[in-house]
Amino acid sequence: MKQKLEAIEERMKRKFGLEDYTLERTHLHREVEAFEQTHYVYNMEWFPEGSGPVEDDLNPEGTASIDVDVHTGEVRSLIFVSGVSKAKTPTLPNEQDVIHWVEQETGLTHREHFFLKSKQDRTYMFYSAVNGIPTNPSGIISVEVNDEDELVFFTIHGYFPEVHDVQDESFSLSLEDIPDLIKDQLMLVNVPLMETKRFESVYALEEIYITNDGKKTRPFHFTDSVHLVPIGETMTYEPRVDERFQEEKIDLSDEVTVEQAEKREPHPDLIPISEEMVENTRDAVHRFLQVVYPVDSGEWILQSVERQSGYLLARLEIAKKTNDFYKRKLNVFLNENGTRALTYIENDFFKEMTADFEKAEAATLTKQEALNLLNDKITLTPVYVLDHAKKQYTLYGMLDCNYGVDAHTGEVKPLSEVGVG
Repeated sequence: MKQKLEAIEERMKRKFGLEDYTLERTHLHREVEAFEQTHYVYNMEWFPEGSGPVEDDLNPEGTASIDVDVHTGEVRSLIFVSGVSKAKTPTLPNEQDVIHWVEQETGLTHREHFFLKSKQDRTYMFYSAVNGIPTNPSGIISVEVNDEDELVFFTIHGYFPEVHDVQDESFSLSLEDIPDLIKDQLMLVNVPLMETKRFESVYALEEIYITNDGKKTRPFHFTDSVHLVPIGETMTYEPRVDERFQEEKIDLSDEVTVEQAEKREPHPDLIPISEEMVENTRDAVHRFLQVVYPVDSGEWILQSVERQSGYLLARLEIAKKTNDFYKRKLNVFLNENGTRALTYIENDFFKEMTADFEKAEAATLTKQEALNLLNDKITLTPVYVLDHAKKQYTLYGMLDCNYGVDAHTGEVKPLSEVGVG
């Protein structure tokens, strides 16, 4: 393994012209991607010669941080600190040059495996697709060049499916097929406007995936965790005022040893979640809530359990239906068998941040009136969504709308203007 890593170092030095750089730090970590693959990644931090000492773990300007897949040799990322390159990286003066370089570097084909999602200044964002249809979870490629058109940033993350990974069918779903579902997805939300420190009541469409036959739906904001168990149980309990929760430190890094990389140990997040682990988690979360949230019985729903960085992660949401844009959520990390809660994170900082905001004006428009104003702006586009159980991508329609309606004035405006898009 040592010789393999040294060969990677030498190859990167030649590939990106790092003759005037010194390899200062290295790290090994692992990642999980679609189809239960574990990737071992070698990170190298190359300092420009003569850059001088730096504080703590900071990198000097011009540092090249490079990630390479240990076993395939593929470059996963190239980042020059502060966008400054003192190396001999490729010059990419236009969009076609960028696309051609990405194709050469990744072995992927433009329009067959990826498409240009956005271009802003000198940054290009490409997303995964199969024959022009986007896929989810998205494979993402980002490329940035500096003022001299030199490559200073490149990352590739996620999976880029082939034709044989998708379920072959033609997209036939239309907006006319799902009028009731569209209305159900239109929500009245109180959006915080940070600049004016007030809330604005807005009708907005909550994105959702719909099967091609229009019979089933899947949430838009879902985790791409390989193993996830949905639960959906309201947690009721008696308080335990005589106990205290002993929080434990957790390590979410994916750092590994050379020995682990050599053995290609599977990522711990690939361990299936057994029924016993689910029961353990349910009991441990129940005890946790009794101690930490003793007066909140019936206020939390245990939505799901999944794995993250070797731990079990229980996701909870507030049970009460509100118009709040930021819904109250709680993540509880447990040990790998779910028998003990270790630590937790709640997004209550949104509530604290907006505590003194002016309340939204009362809605004067009905849901139907708002829907009538948005009808011509609602979109339904085909997307291939990964089904982990089947290890295959299934065709869905993504219901979306980039506009909202001010529930008080009836003004139609882009959601990006109110901080939603």
